[in-house]
Amino acid sequence: MLDEKRFDLELNLLALRVLREHCKLATRILNGHLLDRPRIKPVTEDPTSDKNRYMLLSEKIINPELSEIPAGKVDELKELFEIQVVPYSMTLGYSYWTADHILKQILPPGLDVPSSFETIVTLPTLIYQMSYSHTRML
Repeated sequence: MLDEKRFDLELNLLALRVLREHCKLATRILNGHLLDRPRIKPVTEDPTSDKNRYMLLSEKIINPELSEIPAGKVDELKELFEIQVVPYSMTLGYSYWTADHILKQILPPGLDVPSSFETIVTLPTLIYQMSYSHTRML
């Protein structure tokens, strides 16, 4: 049985608490500095207020003073609103990962992950060979 908890990845990020109205412009300003992962939106709900949103910053940004972001961009944001940096954590579970990623994790090192073509061709071939294996014994 496959232990799905083995594939959990905890992300401890920083987020900006932004008024809903400022999200679009702030997203343009922070282009390249927001979380960039497949199937995860960098703007999410603020659990404490319907008026605000959380803008999830890139995993590379670890300093609450936002020193990893160019000062010009931070100044642009400060002109729009008061910057509030909050910690944000999320878990990427088994269902987040692709089949390719899961197979790479569970197969022994050095073993290639079969492509979908190989899987489609190999399975019917094996079934065919198994169904006629009794005739080879004669």
